[in-house]
Order: sequence, then C-alpha cells, then structure tokens
Amino acid sequence: LPESIREDIDLRKEELSEDYDYVLQCLREAHENLVLAYKLSIADAGSHKRAVSILKHACFIEAEPYIDKARVILDEINPEVQGILRMQSTKLNMGKRGVFHDVYVDGFVTNWMVQRRIKKLIQAVEDAHQEVMRARDRLLD
Repeated sequence: LPESIREDIDLRKEELSEDYDYVLQCLREAHENLVLAYKLSIADAGSHKRAVSILKHACFIEAEPYIDKARVILDEINPEVQGILRMQSTKLNMGKRGVFHDVYVDGFVTNWMVQRRIKKLIQAVEDAHQEVMRARDRLLD
C-alpha cells in the first residue's frame, strides 16, 4: 500500500483505539457505581433505613450517563458490541411508585427486585467490557 494510505489506516486505528479506551473508562465508572449500588441494596435489605435506599438509587442513577455514553460511542464504532448494552435497560424500571416503595415502605420483595435488576446490569456492563477489550485487541493486532 502507498505510504499515505498506511498513514490514514494507522491514524484511524489510533482514533478507534482512543474511542475504545474511552468506552472502557465509561464502563469502569458505571461498574463502580453499580457495584456500590448493589452493596447498598444488600445493606438496605438488613437496615431498612431510608438513607441507604436513597444512596442506592443515587449510585444507580450515577451509573446511567456512563452507560449511555458507552452506548452512543459503540453505536458509532462497533454496533455489534453495543448490542450487549442495548439488551439491558439502564433504568430500574420501577417507576415513581416503585422507588417510593423501595425508599419508604422498604419491603423484602422490593429490595429483592432492585438487587436482581442491579445484578443483571452489572453483568451486562462486565460482558460489554470484555467485548470492547476483545474488539480493541483485534484492532491493535
């Protein structure tokens, strides 16, 4: 290949690699927040304190923008990988009534539903992280 084409290919690979690195950072941030939300959901099940429930939801909400950023970038650079995150909603899908019950009524069933939902999303983020790592490694080979 001519030198100019090789340079263009190398430049594009570098740009994609930077995009993948940013997605990985977003996924790590989301994962941290989700793991904290999960730990708080376990504590919430035993404590029944509103502050713990509120913190749990705050951590979950904090993770959402990172997942959304990862989705947007992956949609542009590698839609197949983005599909992993598309399978899982970043919302707890509880609605205002469900959040109210989780924070103020704080029953066993509500806590269990929230824990299960967070755990599924943690797994989706971990799976997406692995797929992005593999895609980035293939790019750099």
